[in-house]
Amino acid sequence: MVVRKKKHKTNKLFVAIAIPTTLIVAFYVLAVSSDIISPSKKQMATMLIISNESHTRMFTGEAISQMTILEALFASAKGGEIKISYSVNKHNNVYVSSIDNVINGSNNKYWYFYLNKKLLEAEDINKTFVKNGDIIEARFY
Repeated sequence: MVVRKKKHKTNKLFVAIAIPTTLIVAFYVLAVSSDIISPSKKQMATMLIISNESHTRMFTGEAISQMTILEALFASAKGGEIKISYSVNKHNNVYVSSIDNVINGSNNKYWYFYLNKKLLEAEDINKTFVKNGDIIEARFY
């Protein structure tokens, strides 16, 4: 008489553990490789607010997907307790009235915005998106 060992229960247990474990590992590898999860790989940008030669404020923070320069300015202002006055006209163009109580047009000086050292149209800062590594400058001269 041949005695068979019961492998049936062992195989079911192996399958019940192996399949979910494989799926979890595959999801984790996919998520890490596509930057879905990874707190050490945040997308960062820097904002400089330069109101005169001797007064520069710098902020570095996360560049959230679809964040505009205007939104980055708001985030910096909130963190630095800076007041921003602006308006948006019917054509969706922005006019910045003042930043940190420095009024646009005073003494014939104006706020200019740069993205990675390239001058932007100030009216388009609500339409220009921030990406990882970007350096945004708001300069008053």
